[in-house]
Amino acid sequence: MTTHIHSLAKDCGLLRAPANGSMVGDHTTYPHNVYFGCGEGFILRGSKVRACTSEGTWNGTLAFCEGAKAVSLKFE
Repeated sequence: MTTHIHSLAKDCGLLRAPANGSMVGDHTTYPHNVYFGCGEGFILRGSKVRACTSEGTWNGTLAFCEGAKAVSLKFE
């Protein structure tokens, strides 16, 4: 007798690149990672890397790009 075990990959669902940023990685199944970055003049908030877990959910927090605050210098 032969026993076959079938396992379906856990799909964590689609993630999107943040506005003014980018995302590297397009696999949404366990155990893949997705990486985030921001364009010049923006700071990444949230997780830089998110991993699809064996439970079928993304770890970490939502990534977004925040505009860097300009510093005003006054010279006398």
